[in-house]
Amino acid sequence: MKTFDILVKENEYKAIKKGWSWMGAIFGAFWALFNQMWAIGFGVLSFSILFSILPEYLGIHIGNASLGLPLFIIFGINGNKWKNKHLIGNGFELKDTIESENEESAILNYKRKIGVIE
Repeated sequence: MKTFDILVKENEYKAIKKGWSWMGAIFGAFWALFNQMWAIGFGVLSFSILFSILPEYLGIHIGNASLGLPLFIIFGINGNKWKNKHLIGNGFELKDTIESENEESAILNYKRKIGVIE
């Protein structure tokens, strides 16, 4: 069982898993852009590009993967927290925390709990 935060805005329901975000870890800045977290996505993308160009321009040799692992870990740990915060900033309200197998069943369990569906 996983733990999900249930966020609601009008008749729209979102279930955000607590804990590690594999999608955030694997896709990083592109995952952030897909989820419309523009500042994080473009910020990290810009930083990554700058980090890959600047050392070469300055004649400093840095390993190719030196930024990849830290970003993987940062996005993995914080991805779902960022997504949760982003949705709350866009009008969603945290309504409940539900234990469930996946996002869909977490939303269904919440709807049953509040009596929207039987």
